[in-house]
Amino acid sequence: MRRNPTPAEDTLWQALRNRQLNNVKFRRQHAIGHFIVDFLSTEHQLIIEVDGEVHAGPSQAEYHEARSYRLATAGYRVLRFPNEQALTSLPTVLQAIREALASLHQ
Repeated sequence: MRRNPTPAEDTLWQALRNRQLNNVKFRRQHAIGHFIVDFLSTEHQLIIEVDGEVHAGPSQAEYHEARSYRLATAGYRVLRFPNEQALTSLPTVLQAIREALASLHQ
């Protein structure tokens, strides 16, 4: 686990913490098995990941795909956003999260 969040993670965390988004409780840097996820709503089994440039390479894409598959088979839904989107289009990111939460209730 990292003590200091990236600027993008911190920006998103400030919008998610204290049940600010749809009154949903999110946890930051939460362990699920041997994975550490950026943000998690245990109630909705929704994981939100914010990825920087280091995650853009082909080997990282394969790793993330396998990781997302394993988390999905454990019952979680994973949303991924690039750092840049979290920093420059936060309302769009929050709307995508709201839509994911709404779809989990249908």
